[in-house]
Amino acid sequence: MLLSQLYERQDPTPRAAGTYAAVTFSEDTVASLAELQEKLEVPNPLDPSDFHSTLLYSRKPLPNYVPTGELTPVVTSDTEDFTLQIWPSNGGEKNVLVLSYPCDWLTERWEELMDEHDASWDFPDFTPHVTLSYDVGDWKPSEQIVHFSSQKPIVIVNEYSKPLDEDWGE
Repeated sequence: MLLSQLYERQDPTPRAAGTYAAVTFSEDTVASLAELQEKLEVPNPLDPSDFHSTLLYSRKPLPNYVPTGELTPVVTSDTEDFTLQIWPSNGGEKNVLVLSYPCDWLTERWEELMDEHDASWDFPDFTPHVTLSYDVGDWKPSEQIVHFSSQKPIVIVNEYSKPLDEDWGE
């Protein structure tokens, strides 16, 4: 057998997908985020039905992880100030607009899941955020701090998971 043939046959078993988990929001939160997109005139706005905050992005499969599902609503914090940021996409080819927000519950849940399941994480840190557009081009927000009314906080209502699509965003 040729050495090249040996390498071609080395791993015939398909690799198991990693684990992706996220949280979704109340209808009021989704409506507020959609209003923000419109107010800011965000290029290529994400469809409001796709709003979420990533909780796990583990290339390692987590077979014992079970998402919580429907939650007693989790309100972010009592601050009204959230930050708009431009992040590079995974491939670095696009500018992604995110709204980062403080949420002790989400940060603690992430830490709990990372410890409990020894999950992997490809990013420097965990920042609770909602993506508003996956491609804003050269657009920049006119303001970096966005004020939400205390009557319209970010409210988390569900935790879900699915197999990780490692090619997503490239």
